[in-house]
Amino acid sequence: MAVFNFSGLDDERVYSTGRVVIICGTHQVFNNMMIDRFRDIAAGETFKVGQSENESVDLEEFNKQMKLRQEIEEEFGFSDSGGNKRTGYNTSSLDIGRFFEVCSVPPISGKWYCCISYDYMNKKNKDKFEKYIKKPSQFGILIVLMPDFKDKKRYRSMQAIKSNPNTHLVDLGYPRRGMLDALVAKEFSNHGKKVAEAGLSLFVMKMGNAYDLYGEAIEKIARQNEDTDTITMEMIKEGLRGYDVVSLDDFIFSLCKPMVSKQVVPRRRVYKEAKSLLRDYTAREIVSKLKYKINDMIVYRIHINNGNIPILGRYNAEKVKQRLPENCPISKKPDVIFKREAYMASRTSLGDWYYMKLIVETPKGWNETTYLRALYNLMNRQTLSNDRLMNVIGVKNTLEENLVALNRLYCTEWWRNHDRTEKIEESEGVEEGQEITVEQ
Repeated sequence: MAVFNFSGLDDERVYSTGRVVIICGTHQVFNNMMIDRFRDIAAGETFKVGQSENESVDLEEFNKQMKLRQEIEEEFGFSDSGGNKRTGYNTSSLDIGRFFEVCSVPPISGKWYCCISYDYMNKKNKDKFEKYIKKPSQFGILIVLMPDFKDKKRYRSMQAIKSNPNTHLVDLGYPRRGMLDALVAKEFSNHGKKVAEAGLSLFVMKMGNAYDLYGEAIEKIARQNEDTDTITMEMIKEGLRGYDVVSLDDFIFSLCKPMVSKQVVPRRRVYKEAKSLLRDYTAREIVSKLKYKINDMIVYRIHINNGNIPILGRYNAEKVKQRLPENCPISKKPDVIFKREAYMASRTSLGDWYYMKLIVETPKGWNETTYLRALYNLMNRQTLSNDRLMNVIGVKNTLEENLVALNRLYCTEWWRNHDRTEKIEESEGVEEGQEITVEQ
């Protein structure tokens, strides 16, 4: 099995030899680019009507082909209801069970095609899939989406299928900056627009890793500037108004920023980013993601303190990762992510990362309020007194320590002035004969 990184998206070897393609990536926009390409390959050209949208269609020829299509459907029970309306190609996806049944038989046109998520396959189909990838049919194209990291890791290590030239695993998780710029430029060109280099950089910087919104934003900018063929940086800036894109990394960067004042300022950027994240995730999900991130930040910071990872200046990530111990959790990260996360870890001290770790690990159970409170404690940890911080991380309980057991009550001056001296006998936790004065 040939394993490709993000560059496999434009690698012709994937498309020319791929019969089974495992797509690993959580961003649907990149997955769809590869799926669409394979769908076109599977479509074939038997029922082709026109070469382009503007090409005139011979209606007589079209009717003949549609009649032939109908006859074939009646004879073989084959339907093209999900096909390409312009060309008449068969682009619909078969059910996985049906695909395994018919893939060994040559189709009427193109190739048998199936696209399915690995999570939606039952155990029986998963077993069939593992057998099928060892010897895939030349008459079919099977696309399997595999977003889970554990599944991807298991399939990458399968020795039995690594040598198969027709089975590929493509990791579309994290694009390199140069490839991302090229993809954005290509999407603009599909709308008939050429974008300036400065505008391209601004678009990628503003949108960040909200890749699934790229297509929507590009279409909006192209529609706003229909009267020009060139998109400038000012047009990009205007078109991106209203896109409040915040990632977890952005939130962590803001958490590391020192506070100018010890007072709680509601207009801080970190609050806006937290509010944006809470629109897409629950507080429990955010805290859960932060746990893993902060654990990595602690590992980075330890190696930074030990001099294994440089902070200032340029460096070769591959050479730096060789200095790290074997089985280090951060040594297998892609170079781009390694550099970005190392810089993020350098933004605050190791002690501060440990405080953050203790804060996010405090809430337990399923109560959403406790996780929301942990988020606000995390954002305001620099304003907390030492006692309050110890309370938040569960080291101290100031309220309990300051409670005084009430033993016996003595009458106050007011009671004494009225000649009413009273003694309250044994209450819970009070030793007999012990007395305490309380003022009314």
